[in-house]
Amino acid sequence: MVKSLSPNEIRLMLELTRGTSLVAGRIKMAKNCERRYRGLVALLDPKSVPTSAKSLFNKWLPTP
Repeated sequence: MVKSLSPNEIRLMLELTRGTSLVAGRIKMAKNCERRYRGLVALLDPKSVPTSAKSLFNKWLPTP
């Protein structure tokens, strides 16, 4: 399902971590949630990521 997101949906997914929502807090504070989120980001096609979200995309790519 993540692989079929539109560029706008990808932008929304990546911007989700910027706020103070429950989801953003969990991704930032719980290592397991962060790891799973990074795994989802890795499934995205880099060509589909809008230019405005490229820095967030690169930030959340999985670390080796």
